[in-house]
Amino acid sequence: MAVAETVPVVLLGSLGRVPDRTARRVAAVLRRNRTLLLVAGPWDGAQLRAEVTHASWVGVGQGHGLLRGRRATVMVSGRGAAAAERAVDLWLPGPDGTARPISDPSDARPGPRPALRTVG
Repeated sequence: MAVAETVPVVLLGSLGRVPDRTARRVAAVLRRNRTLLLVAGPWDGAQLRAEVTHASWVGVGQGHGLLRGRRATVMVSGRGAAAAERAVDLWLPGPDGTARPISDPSDARPGPRPALRTVG
């Protein structure tokens, strides 16, 4: 876990079952170094769990059109103070390529596409 002592975020793919003793040791190193661990898949010691519960692409009509954004509902649950389950609607990615919350109903659809221009 030396990498957790040098970087603020560690990303891991799906690990399968991790022995409890190993998970506790990893958690201690992460806490000591204030490192965030993001795991694609289950992790028994996770403080928070985020799961995409619904996703849909925006911009494609009846078999035609351009993909302009992806709406996703993300459910977050956790332990302790974060125990209450919460859901948030996000653009993942939005029309401008960034990830951001869908803040109000008028934001539910991406804005107009930028005009095409001739190049070259």
